[in-house]
Amino acid sequence: MRNYLKFVGLIALCMVHAQEVKGQYGALALREPVAELPHFQTDLGRRGHRFADATINQYRIYDFYARQARHHLSQATIPDLLLPYPGLEGGRRGHWGVTNEKTSAAYLGRVEEPVYHRLVNRGKGGDQYIVSGEEGKQAVCFLRGGAPVVEKVVLDAELRAPVHAFAHVVDRFGFGMTLNGKDYFIHSGAEWYGGEGGAMTVTKQGYYLHQDAVVFSRSVGGVAMLDSPRVSRVGGKPIYSRHFEWMEDGGAKRYKLAKAAVRLQNPKVKVTRTGNAWWCVVRGEKQRVVYQVQYSGDPGTVKVREEGGDYWVDFSALKKGDQVQVASWASALEVEETTFPEIALEKLSACLAGGERYFKDEVKVAGVLNADPAASGTAYEIDDIPVPVENPYGTPMTLCGVAFDSKGVAYVSSLVGDVWRVRGLDGDLKEVVWQRFASGLNTPLGMEMVDDVLHVVTKTQVLQVSDLNGDGEADRVKPFTGVRLPSDHAHDLQTDAGGNFYFSNVNGTHRLSRDGKKLDVVGHRARNPFGLGVRADGLVLSDSSEGDRGNGTCTIFESQHPENAGSVAKLRRILYLPRGVDNSPGSRLFMDSGSFGPLGKSIVGVSYGSGRMYQVMRNKNNGSPQAALQMLPGEFSSGSARLSTSPKDGQLYVVGFDAWGDFAVKEGCLHRVRYTGKKYLGPSGWEAYSNGISVKFEQALDPESVTHIFVQQWNYIDSAHSYGSAEYSVKHPEQIGHDYLEVASVYLSDDGKELFINVPAILPAMCTQVFGDLRSISGDAVSLNLFATLNQLPKVAMKGVMAQEGKAYDLKVPFKQKNGNTYATLMEFFDARAGRDSFKRPVGPSVRYREEDLNYDWVHQNIIMGQGCIACHNASSKYDFSSYESLLRVIDTESPSKSHILGMVNTGSMPPYPMPTVDSKMQRALELWIQKGAPKN
Repeated sequence: MRNYLKFVGLIALCMVHAQEVKGQYGALALREPVAELPHFQTDLGRRGHRFADATINQYRIYDFYARQARHHLSQATIPDLLLPYPGLEGGRRGHWGVTNEKTSAAYLGRVEEPVYHRLVNRGKGGDQYIVSGEEGKQAVCFLRGGAPVVEKVVLDAELRAPVHAFAHVVDRFGFGMTLNGKDYFIHSGAEWYGGEGGAMTVTKQGYYLHQDAVVFSRSVGGVAMLDSPRVSRVGGKPIYSRHFEWMEDGGAKRYKLAKAAVRLQNPKVKVTRTGNAWWCVVRGEKQRVVYQVQYSGDPGTVKVREEGGDYWVDFSALKKGDQVQVASWASALEVEETTFPEIALEKLSACLAGGERYFKDEVKVAGVLNADPAASGTAYEIDDIPVPVENPYGTPMTLCGVAFDSKGVAYVSSLVGDVWRVRGLDGDLKEVVWQRFASGLNTPLGMEMVDDVLHVVTKTQVLQVSDLNGDGEADRVKPFTGVRLPSDHAHDLQTDAGGNFYFSNVNGTHRLSRDGKKLDVVGHRARNPFGLGVRADGLVLSDSSEGDRGNGTCTIFESQHPENAGSVAKLRRILYLPRGVDNSPGSRLFMDSGSFGPLGKSIVGVSYGSGRMYQVMRNKNNGSPQAALQMLPGEFSSGSARLSTSPKDGQLYVVGFDAWGDFAVKEGCLHRVRYTGKKYLGPSGWEAYSNGISVKFEQALDPESVTHIFVQQWNYIDSAHSYGSAEYSVKHPEQIGHDYLEVASVYLSDDGKELFINVPAILPAMCTQVFGDLRSISGDAVSLNLFATLNQLPKVAMKGVMAQEGKAYDLKVPFKQKNGNTYATLMEFFDARAGRDSFKRPVGPSVRYREEDLNYDWVHQNIIMGQGCIACHNASSKYDFSSYESLLRVIDTESPSKSHILGMVNTGSMPPYPMPTVDSKMQRALELWIQKGAPKN
């Protein structure tokens, strides 16, 4: 495929000028590669990437920095200032390309929302929806913010998750819920009051699941109680019931009954008692409302009464074991009701040991060993474990958490609130069984197993999720802590050797004591942090996402720790992630596995954005820690989010999902990274010096292979108001691009395992790439593609040419309040480099038209032919515009503004420089024609 156009003997690059960037996240129309160099061509460099042919990856630019290094190493001379990374798709479709487009979702087959059941926890405040009945006749008891009050009961209920802006037809994010239907009963204020006093404090202690019943554990005024709200149908009549059981003596209390949503005209109240049941019938002109109160204790200690339009149940002496059931229903007067339905009163405490499995269907799959050709034959191969995206429950499989029990059974969570139990993760993966373990959790973005009890961090709390009867399904969900968690999403959950828990959110990195009683902030605020890595002694590696508020690129930073108490690094950042390597980091893991070979004691991180993994090599650096990363071969099928090792085989397991800013080809993924016993052919450590960098290897190097090493550096600009940053020179901070650093000499240690690269001009920098295609002494290819952050250069030199005098030794991160629109800045830079300025180019002819005249014949005559496009886009060319059918290939009638031809014309990419640009009126005519559906006649 050619990536530049010829016209009249002139080779002109099809650059772009971003005249208007419509939103940060939406894709723009496709443009040509922004530069002529081979590493800017999105159709090159794709070999070895197993998902390169997927639609989402059609214009993805792979391995930009490595390809850039190889290109310049092949040239006789190398410029001092090299070109920057242009963007995820080579800058061809905006800052994020198509990664956030609805139609770019990895799985488009999900067109029906799953049926919700039992209990759903959703929303920022932790709203709860108790679902009763079958699909089509469901009723919902709604508890706002998880408060222990049923605010309303809704019949003919329809629960719908709002479709996220990046989702396709059905939501796969699980961030919210809407409830529609007919209000049946409503309640305002508290439910429980003291015998003679005001509202009592009711605390939440989790809930039990027993088949289709939800039983809440509550404390009312310090007295333990069970509460099960639900709606059932008796003789077709919807009955809203509240069933209580007192687990301790409760004394005197008052319960305020919910009111019917229907407004009764001239209501008349009649209260009667038969046996252990009290009846309160409120009769209006057209409707009646009936309350039935059953009590297992002394009926003389209960009274039902009306006071000021409210209805109360008074208990003078509640005892341990007492059962109370309040049934409420409304009906029209014309519905004859001579007898009231009898509702059985059963002990709720009988539901606390777990019941029959609710999710009976399992899914069996067979794993694929050595699935990634790029990792095949290396020390670490990748095995694919199919995720049942098409499952019996129709639930999205956006997997965002993983933990293992002591038997090697995996538990994986999803954004939409499920936890799946995955067994059969043995050597050959021949029969892997997926079983739905829990559902309805509120965005469970992290999990940790402690003493075989699953701990889950949700949007609002840390929960313990337990299987009480050993049937492989959760029966008990309870808060691990009574400490109020900070607002906003909590991400990831890991523990240190002392049993303390860690999670992060925008307010900081948080440590929760092992007993759940104390919460401390141990790391600073961050922009949309996503993952953690926790060392045994409590050192935490968190992350912050590219964006505004001082985040020119994604970073990994440390928590407060004695090792970094005197660090010169901004916000204790140890690694600035090159956007072309990791545009959105997932979690990290301090490995501690004797079965995982050379990386068994390393730090492994995953990239959500690129779906890859890398080794993180942290250097203490005399109190100013800094780190480097080296990508590991292979790719995951979704944005990789979380990772964990199995106690059974000691191997690494990775889960991921498709949501935002990723190149996922699957809705969710589960992979095993398996140590093969073969030699690890990558670096194992590094050290910075004032005059270069030393890199250590597992294998001894061939001295003849180390003579061609490439080194470049660049910075990003942190900004308060600009989203992200282009890549800027370290030496000349106002210039866009990379500084090429000449390697004066290289020195290989006697054992061949340490290579010192003498770079006298090296400076503190956010990103330093060290690249070389090396060989071991046994002839194996050894990968060196190291990306290091140099927070501080030690004032210690190694061999070779000494450091330049007067250079800086501490990194000063560039900052601007406003740094413009990153994508527009980059495109203007590439335009200027090519000598193309669309405002200075001549403008082609304009033809008057009426909108009703716009059809294919008009477009063909006045634009394709009239603007000279046909010279390059004739019937013999790959991009043929000579016929209506061929022109339709570059037109998107559903999203006209994203049509390839429109983007090329609007940005001045076509016709190519130095030909005249298309007049703005003609551009508008083309757009109107596409908006009309691109009619032929």
